Amino acid sequence: MLAGCGRVRFDPLDDASTVDAFAGPSGMALRTTGTGSYATIDSVCSSLTGAYTINAWVHPDTPQGDNYAALFAINSNTGNANYSLIMWDTNAEGRIDYFDDFYTNGVENPFTGAGGRWNFLSAVLDAAGSGVMYQNGEVSNTFTSVRTVTAPCKFSIGQEWDGTNASDFFAGFYDEISVWSVAKSQAEIMADMRANPSGGEPGLVGYYNFESPFAGTLVSATIVPGP
Repeated sequence: MLAGCGRVRFDPLDDASTVDAFAGPSGMALRTTGTGSYATIDSVCSSLTGAYTINAWVHPDTPQGDNYAALFAINSNTGNANYSLIMWDTNAEGRIDYFDDFYTNGVENPFTGAGGRWNFLSAVLDAAGSGVMYQNGEVSNTFTSVRTVTAPCKFSIGQEWDGTNASDFFAGFYDEISVWSVAKSQAEIMADMRANPSGGEPGLVGYYNFESPFAGTLVSATIVPGP
């Protein structure tokens, strides 16, 4: 396991002049092992039927046990439909992919050096189905989705449902996960990377910093001192 957190250096964001410029992960973090562990926050689903934004600091393990692992997944309540999947694709040397059940736009996001260090990941989808993926505040790709979320649904961290079976397990750390019912701009994403939510921002429907009791369900996943 990696050493404890506080103010750490996470290339390429930080150098001697910018190490204090980013909120970054600190304190406790969520750990998923890639072998059956995951967390769920299904309670946010009813707020994601239109536009939404998912932000998180993510530290993927290198290597992964699963060649195609789910960082975040929004599935139907039965688990049979994929509303939104954000996948860590180690077959493509650490690419982040987005897809849903209407996979007409193969969205392959060329993340740079994302394995084995912290990255600020953002996925934004507006009410018209236009989406943007960001790595560390920079646009990595855009996509179009005709799938809309229908509540109730399932929101998973570290796996995605294949019917009633958990699958595609991700190994790594998460911190400062925030879920919003609005499509954030790039400027707002950059601001989120530098300052964690206070809890009362418009559109904030879930914020998980793992410093207090987790308002979801942990399945074999643990909350540990962050890397």
